[in-house]
Amino acid sequence: MSDIGYFSMYARFETESKEDAAAFLGADNIIGDAFSIEQEYVDGVNANTEVEAVEKWVEISALNKVASKIGIEKIMSGQSASAQVSDIEILQYCMPSIPNNFMSNPKSGTYDGIQVKVENGKILLNESDLQEKGFI
Repeated sequence: MSDIGYFSMYARFETESKEDAAAFLGADNIIGDAFSIEQEYVDGVNANTEVEAVEKWVEISALNKVASKIGIEKIMSGQSASAQVSDIEILQYCMPSIPNNFMSNPKSGTYDGIQVKVENGKILLNESDLQEKGFI
């Protein structure tokens, strides 16, 4: 196989009769037709190839810096003697519009510009949205 991703070969077809072979030689297929494929390569990559960004999803635990910040704020303000922070506190800090009952009734959607996906009982957050907002 070629280094640039193109592969070609000849194939031999054997049929019972000339009439059966006619199906392979007709105008409605490419067998027997001469054609060329032209592709433009830039830095070894096919320029005609579309590359889609793969969405990366992270769990709430990825927001550990946010959790630390909330915990410190709670202690400094005298709200709490402990730095414990719940998942809903973290989510509402990042996405103020998320409902209070979200942990018991999570729904996929976009909250304050951050995509949230609920999959197999796990709450997943779009990593690039969190990075864009400066949370991770």
